[in-house]
Amino acid sequence: TSGPDLSVVLSANPSSGPAPLNGVDLTATVSGTATGSITYKFDCTSDGGWESAVTTATNPYTAVDLCNYATPNNYLVTVQVERGGLVFQGTTVVVAQSPLTLGLSITANPSSGRAPVTGVDLTATVSGTATGNIIYRFDCTNDGAWETTQTTTQTTYTAVDLCNYASPGVYGVKVKAERGGMEIQGLINVVVGDTAPFAVQFSA
Repeated sequence: TSGPDLSVVLSANPSSGPAPLNGVDLTATVSGTATGSITYKFDCTSDGGWESAVTTATNPYTAVDLCNYATPNNYLVTVQVERGGLVFQGTTVVVAQSPLTLGLSITANPSSGRAPVTGVDLTATVSGTATGNIIYRFDCTNDGAWETTQTTTQTTYTAVDLCNYASPGVYGVKVKAERGGMEIQGLINVVVGDTAPFAVQFSA
């Protein structure tokens, strides 16, 4: 007659993400005919050192915020369970990816002129490894009030005829881009000159 058996399935949450990938939960689900309390042992990098060991009747069991991965790599994670005199190991892989990056460049057209300067276009170009929709926010005078906010997948977006400047001055223009949980801001100047006429004299 066959005796009791034991097996385990291991999962990680999150199982992937940009490094540093911290606070990874490990969940072990035990099955089989073995009975009694279960001893769970978790090894975040399969190096032979158990980061956690606990004996409980709970099944499945989650070790919360157990594993931290500082550098990009594919990490093999091991769980060992003991129950009813039997021992079984399971593994899973956690992928710590290269860190996400986000870049931003801004241009204004026109970027200068004599007052009034109206209908200025602002163009923002996003770069980097972050993915997903991009939220663009434009502030014509860097006063904290966004004149427009747009969400798009386009990595280059132009807010057409957005900014108007009635008086001479140097106006700071701020643009913020948000993507993949990251955000970046940029600032450029629009220079508006005096409207006073000037004279040119020719003499021979």
